[in-house]
Amino acid sequence: LKSKVNDCLTFEAYQKVSSQYGENNQRLMIVSKPIYFSNNNFALVKVAFYRTIEHNSGSYLLFEKTNDIWTIKDYLNTWST
Repeated sequence: LKSKVNDCLTFEAYQKVSSQYGENNQRLMIVSKPIYFSNNNFALVKVAFYRTIEHNSGSYLLFEKTNDIWTIKDYLNTWST
């Protein structure tokens, strides 16, 4: 898997690389900064996958911190195209 994942890029750098190879060659995963609440024991993180013009998906992940370990508790507002 590590050989298939590129370095993280800014959106502007991704657009430049994507334009070199065409619309369907590059894939993009966007992970938002977490929003913490309830004494920093819960967090929401938005994750979106853009594969092609037609096939994309995303969700908000609800994390819970227990014994200093973050665990996914639920997937909220899941969408796909």
